Amino acid sequence: MTWAELPIFVMHMVVQPFFTLFVFGTVLNGIGLVSLTFERILLPGVLAMAVFVTAAQNTALGLAVDFAMDREIEDRLMAPVATMVVALEKVVYGALRGLAAGIIMAPIGLLISTVCTGHPRRCRPPSAS
Repeated sequence: MTWAELPIFVMHMVVQPFFTLFVFGTVLNGIGLVSLTFERILLPGVLAMAVFVTAAQNTALGLAVDFAMDREIEDRLMAPVATMVVALEKVVYGALRGLAAGIIMAPIGLLISTVCTGHPRRCRPPSAS
């Protein structure tokens, strides 16, 4: 990954988990459709999903690109290392990107969740009385 790819990588990692946490944790909590404790359950699940999906996508899509029409995988397999090392590199690279997704998404998720769980009255609209 190059520095030019970093903004796109961060957007791919953050957008879906952010909106999941925002809609299911903040919006539904704010209009009273879920309990205040729902977001505490939602955050670990969304973080785990972000890590797993990012790692799996980066491994699978990387291999799919290598097996595409230009047959780049053949060039990689002619490297002076064993085929197992090339396959292991793909898995480790995907796992590291998944770990990066968790590291980046954890503070964002905590920030979103503490807005509601730290101040429950802020999440509810004021009553009309």
